[in-house]
Amino acid sequence: MYTSIEYVIVHKVNIYEVNRFGHKWYTQTLIFKLPEDKKRLFSYHVTNKIDISHLNKGDKVMLNLHVFGRGRSTYFKPEFCVDGILLIE
Repeated sequence: MYTSIEYVIVHKVNIYEVNRFGHKWYTQTLIFKLPEDKKRLFSYHVTNKIDISHLNKGDKVMLNLHVFGRGRSTYFKPEFCVDGILLIE
Protein backbone atom coordinates (compact mmCIF):
# COMPACT_ATOMS: atom_id res chain seq x y z
CA MET A 1 0.00 0.00 0.00
CA TYR A 2 1.22 3.50 -0.77
CA THR A 3 0.36 6.89 0.67
CA SER A 4 1.85 10.37 0.56
CA ILE A 5 2.40 13.30 2.91
CA GLU A 6 1.84 16.78 1.43
CA TYR A 7 5.02 18.23 2.83
CA VAL A 8 7.42 17.84 5.72
CA ILE A 9 10.39 19.91 6.89
CA VAL A 10 13.79 18.19 6.73
CA HIS A 11 15.67 18.21 10.03
CA LYS A 12 18.62 15.93 9.22
CA VAL A 13 19.81 13.45 6.58
CA ASN A 14 21.87 10.44 7.66
CA ILE A 15 23.75 8.42 5.05
CA TYR A 16 25.95 5.55 6.18
CA GLU A 17 28.28 3.58 3.92
CA VAL A 18 29.57 0.17 4.96
CA ASN A 19 32.00 -1.96 2.96
CA ARG A 20 30.91 -5.59 3.36
CA PHE A 21 32.50 -8.42 1.47
CA GLY A 22 33.86 -6.05 -1.16
CA HIS A 23 30.50 -4.36 -1.80
CA LYS A 24 29.37 -0.92 -0.68
CA TRP A 25 26.14 -0.95 1.30
CA TYR A 26 24.27 2.30 1.88
CA THR A 27 21.74 3.06 4.58
CA GLN A 28 19.80 6.32 4.32
CA THR A 29 17.58 7.82 6.99
CA LEU A 30 15.49 10.98 6.70
CA ILE A 31 14.70 12.79 9.96
CA PHE A 32 11.91 15.36 9.59
CA LYS A 33 9.25 17.44 11.34
CA LEU A 34 5.62 17.84 10.44
CA PRO A 35 4.59 21.48 9.82
CA GLU A 36 1.88 21.46 12.49
CA ASP A 37 4.02 19.67 15.13
CA LYS A 38 7.20 21.60 15.94
CA LYS A 39 8.46 19.39 18.80
CA ARG A 40 8.42 15.79 17.57
CA LEU A 41 10.89 14.37 15.07
CA PHE A 42 10.17 11.40 12.83
CA SER A 43 12.72 9.20 11.11
CA TYR A 44 12.05 6.96 8.11
CA HIS A 45 14.30 4.69 6.09
CA VAL A 46 14.82 5.81 2.48
CA THR A 47 15.33 3.29 -0.34
CA ASN A 48 18.75 3.34 -2.00
CA LYS A 49 17.36 4.17 -5.45
CA ILE A 50 16.70 7.72 -4.17
CA ASP A 51 19.62 10.08 -3.54
CA ILE A 52 18.89 12.31 -0.55
CA SER A 53 22.39 13.72 -0.11
CA HIS A 54 21.34 17.09 -1.63
CA LEU A 55 18.65 17.76 1.01
CA ASN A 56 19.44 20.39 3.65
CA LYS A 57 17.92 21.32 6.99
CA GLY A 58 14.76 23.36 6.49
CA ASP A 59 13.93 22.05 2.99
CA LYS A 60 10.28 21.26 2.35
CA VAL A 61 9.71 17.91 0.66
CA MET A 62 6.73 15.78 -0.31
CA LEU A 63 7.05 12.11 0.66
CA ASN A 64 5.66 9.04 -1.10
CA LEU A 65 5.51 6.27 1.50
CA HIS A 66 5.41 2.50 1.13
CA VAL A 67 3.34 1.16 4.02
CA PHE A 68 3.87 -2.40 5.22
CA GLY A 69 3.26 -4.28 8.42
CA ARG A 70 5.11 -6.57 10.75
CA GLY A 71 3.70 -8.91 13.31
CA ARG A 72 0.59 -10.99 13.62
CA SER A 73 -3.04 -10.06 13.92
CA THR A 74 -2.82 -9.62 17.70
CA TYR A 75 0.23 -7.35 17.47
CA PHE A 76 0.35 -5.65 14.08
CA LYS A 77 2.89 -2.85 13.72
CA PRO A 78 2.62 -0.66 10.60
CA GLU A 79 5.95 0.58 9.25
CA PHE A 80 6.85 3.04 6.52
CA CYS A 81 9.63 3.29 3.95
CA VAL A 82 10.17 6.41 1.83
CA ASP A 83 9.74 5.39 -1.81
CA GLY A 84 9.75 8.85 -3.41
CA ILE A 85 10.78 12.41 -2.56
CA LEU A 86 9.80 15.64 -4.31
CA LEU A 87 11.57 18.86 -3.30
CA ILE A 88 9.14 21.78 -2.92
CA GLU A 89 10.58 25.24 -3.45
